[in-house]
Amino acid sequence: DVSGNAGKGLSIAANETCLECITGSQAQAAATGSFTASGTGAVARTVSAKLGDTVSVKDFGAVGNGVAVDHTKIQAAIDAVAAAGGGTVWFPTGIYLITAAIIQPDHVTLRGPLDKRGEWWGQTGQGAVIRNNSNVNSVEGFSTGDQTVASAIIGLCFESTAGTGVHIANPAGTNNYAIRHCSFQGKASAITFTGNCYIVEVADCFCQGQSSHVIWVTNSSGTGNHTLIFRDNWLRANTAGNMMRFDGSTAGVRAVVSSYKPDI
Repeated sequence: DVSGNAGKGLSIAANETCLECITGSQAQAAATGSFTASGTGAVARTVSAKLGDTVSVKDFGAVGNGVAVDHTKIQAAIDAVAAAGGGTVWFPTGIYLITAAIIQPDHVTLRGPLDKRGEWWGQTGQGAVIRNNSNVNSVEGFSTGDQTVASAIIGLCFESTAGTGVHIANPAGTNNYAIRHCSFQGKASAITFTGNCYIVEVADCFCQGQSSHVIWVTNSSGTGNHTLIFRDNWLRANTAGNMMRFDGSTAGVRAVVSSYKPDI
């Protein structure tokens, strides 16, 4: 029971199984105190360093209630991770409303709690949802210059009532990139890759309600002798486009693995 303890901090002792209410000065000491993981070879670290292992969008003010507009807060979390050299940005369960595209830089993974496919993905509001009812893309790679490199999107749900725009769009090439365990509802397309693609994987995703091509790879200059992998995706039938579409030169493609369920 922590009632009546407003203004106090919480600490977790490494050898305890409960939370202890502490005063503000004790909280400051705990933040600079030590944490040692169990197991042979573990070394002591500060509590603040341990907490810094994971960056959450909520650390930067994202609300995730489906009402507050969260894209500037999400972008701030992503930019902070990128500035530190890369890493993972965590999206706790919630509905994150956006009205502008989130820019995904190199070496940054966006991650939510979904860890497997399932027919329930046909429902809405499950897991960590990025809801974008505007006619803009939801997540974009770099629009000019180098390709989007060594990044991933894992375990997120994307929803939209808009019939235009794309949920994940890499407009200037893609290198060593993965999209796994994601759900896509609405938009013109779920995923588009434009330009040279090098080692790209889309796996274990669910897509429905797109008004054009569900997954669209358009390449005017070839794919540079590398691999595109599309496996174990559930793609519901749409009325206007293709489940998967490849435009442009594919002479340099080493392998395209296209294993998917056309409908469920």
